[in-house]
Amino acid sequence: MTEVNQDMQEGLMRVNQLAYEFPAQLSVSTRRHRVTNYFQRNTYNPNETMVLDSQTGSAFVCGPDSYLSFLFTPSDGGSFGSGSALNLFETVRVKTRGGQELNRIENFNVLAAKHAKWTKSNDWAVSEAQSVGFVGGDIHSLSSGIAYRYTIPLKYLAPIFAQSKLLPPQLCEGLRIELQLESSNTAREGAAGTYTITQPQILFDATTIADAFARRIGELAATQGLNIMYSNFYSNQVSGSAGQTSFNYDIKKAASKCMRLWTISRDNAKVNSAADDSLGALPMDYTSVSSHIGSDYIPNVPIRVSGYVVTSATGGVNAKNTGLISELYYHTLSAVSDNERPCYPSVGLKAMSHDDANIRDSVLVFSYNKSTLDNLSGYSVNNSRALIVDLECDTIVNGAGTVRRIDNWMEHLRNVRIFANQSVISD
Repeated sequence: MTEVNQDMQEGLMRVNQLAYEFPAQLSVSTRRHRVTNYFQRNTYNPNETMVLDSQTGSAFVCGPDSYLSFLFTPSDGGSFGSGSALNLFETVRVKTRGGQELNRIENFNVLAAKHAKWTKSNDWAVSEAQSVGFVGGDIHSLSSGIAYRYTIPLKYLAPIFAQSKLLPPQLCEGLRIELQLESSNTAREGAAGTYTITQPQILFDATTIADAFARRIGELAATQGLNIMYSNFYSNQVSGSAGQTSFNYDIKKAASKCMRLWTISRDNAKVNSAADDSLGALPMDYTSVSSHIGSDYIPNVPIRVSGYVVTSATGGVNAKNTGLISELYYHTLSAVSDNERPCYPSVGLKAMSHDDANIRDSVLVFSYNKSTLDNLSGYSVNNSRALIVDLECDTIVNGAGTVRRIDNWMEHLRNVRIFANQSVISD
């Protein structure tokens, strides 16, 4: 072996795992614990709004590890259909103590189940998902009068809690979380009764950091501000008429970084129907899909599908239709991929074309991320440079009499600059 000097020896010993030393202490935390905060009331009913004003003091909050916990008691049976306990929340709002909205997601429950399944892997589906009310591909049947405990990580409720930075006390103290509850007919399938939510609470994962670092962050907040970038979802709905096969519409929202458009097609007759899965998506039957922002077409040539056949009596389990839509599936698969944390979703190809009780998970997603390295390079959209969607559908799969409702959510980046006594939000 070539002679090496002492510095090279040290380096080679580390590379070959022969350095027997204590690892460097990198944490500036002096304490980590859970802080329990309670909602304004102990019991809530359908269509009411649950409200919590956070009291986290001087602690820094880890959003992904904080969670909502509550007891859910239905007056009759039914199930969550293709969804979970996320079905219960129609609108989610998170506000600073000054009243600025950090996140506002309308029609949240329609998006929530699909977004979670399409951005999480199969390992998630058989682990963390079950605490939320997903049951690994089976129907989550409910029993009358039985109280069910659900635990929902805050990262599934609002994107401000999904990013990796610790949220500073200048933002978290006095933060208001509002959860508007869904009607019983929409939240559950096969049940016409009511439900109650009791003992709701949020457990924040709180960290106390060393005084020197806390002072430094306080100085930055008092002068230049603390910046946190995260996602928000702007909701838009388009309703058609019976047998309508062509849809052309724009998303009226200005944003400097538009990242994705999530599109879910539903049968309008089943929306708010107690007997049906109100939040379930129609099987995929698009014959042409495209979108554009200004002169940029995404995809540059519309994706076209032809040859759909009538779905079988068992609820759309038809291998031919499943085989036709592989390009649409891959288009969505690519669009939901996270450049920084890639994973394959828990939704398979058949979930796009089937209409079985627990796999109504068909979505269409367009990606407007211009980077292959990060998730920060979206398109600018405004009044003169609108996001326009062109969709054409077939009447064979879902029937000529179907009145289609298309729910859209434009996912865009938002920045909050946090000062000592106020926050400034920009899109």
